[in-house]
Amino acid sequence: MVMAAMLSGMAAFAQKTLDEGFYRVQNNGSGRYLYVRDCTGDVSTLGADMGAIELWNGLENAISDPGSIIYLEKHGGAYDLTSQGTGVYQIMGMYMSIFYDGKFCQVYASGQYLYETGDDDFDPEKGIIGAVSNMPGRSQYKLWKTPLVDSNTDNYFGFTPTVSAAGKNYAPFYADFAYTPKNDVKTWYVSKIDKENAVAIVKEIKGTVARSQAVFIECPSTTPDGNKIDLTTAAGAAASGNLMKGTYFANGERNYKDHTGMSPAFVAFDKTTMRVLSTNAAGKLAFVDDEKALVDVYAKVNNKWQNVKSIPHNQSYLVVDSDCPTSLVVMTEAEYAAAFGGGGSGEEKKGDVNGDGKTTITDATCIVNFITGANTAGLDKEAADVNGDGKITITDATLIIKKIINNN
Repeated sequence: MVMAAMLSGMAAFAQKTLDEGFYRVQNNGSGRYLYVRDCTGDVSTLGADMGAIELWNGLENAISDPGSIIYLEKHGGAYDLTSQGTGVYQIMGMYMSIFYDGKFCQVYASGQYLYETGDDDFDPEKGIIGAVSNMPGRSQYKLWKTPLVDSNTDNYFGFTPTVSAAGKNYAPFYADFAYTPKNDVKTWYVSKIDKENAVAIVKEIKGTVARSQAVFIECPSTTPDGNKIDLTTAAGAAASGNLMKGTYFANGERNYKDHTGMSPAFVAFDKTTMRVLSTNAAGKLAFVDDEKALVDVYAKVNNKWQNVKSIPHNQSYLVVDSDCPTSLVVMTEAEYAAAFGGGGSGEEKKGDVNGDGKTTITDATCIVNFITGANTAGLDKEAADVNGDGKITITDATLIIKKIINNN
């Protein structure tokens, strides 16, 4: 009788179907938004493990977070909910039934509904999700709003920049969806590293960007409403020869504690082989080994629980050789050619220290003047910083000599 009544209630609730697309999921009882923070979990008739999902207050936090983006994909009369490179079917081996009345959804699988079951004991802003057959007195907490992600509405996706250099704003980025930048938003990736000159050479991806691309974003605005993108299922352009990688997750405790057989869902930072987007000593955009942009992930390493410096979730990083300089200034191909390939002019004409329009051995001598504190009147200090690391050293003079040799 109980099961018959449940099925009857679901039939009455299911008046419409949801189209495939990118959604955010908001609990009607608490107003919190759902995020995917891990790639583990289970829903069965014996219980539920939903710790991979978090619920947090505030649309303003979800706006720039790929973990809040859920793609609904139809499979007959059921759905796969995918996000962050994983999905319900991959984790549980089953699809979810979604009953929709045109305003709210109920999500159902294996005899249980998805509820927000309560507040987190350690953080009042965080909600807990669970799969249960019934929670008397909490009917609103099994109802979910599913607004489509649309750049023309308040429920858009936009970048929040985390790095500022030379009057421009940037954000490292990695997500499991394709997108088309709007306005003047630009997508860049590292195609080559010049270790000798301490340069990371970057290329722009034009048009639609393919899913799972480790990149960094040039943002025309300091706020996400000016840095919007359109999410899409189109193939998009891949970053050919990309030297960057990314991570979806920064969640060590759950994987090691509850799912010891799985790989850790975080990327620990290694100073010898990784660089993160930041600024160098001269305030220029650069990939550096600085840990200030990292997060602490609590994880069990070598049988000891400890905080591990890790790449933040949904961010990119640069993979380098162990003998790579600690700081790599970012240059486009055109900027690099101007600085080290003999072309270009103006600010990008590195090495022309005396300003005579040529790069000669005299310019190397002028750099020595900066180093020794001799007369530098009329000399270009910025041009003397040939490798762009914010310092003038004998390395800069050596680079000029090599440049002269290579051009002869």
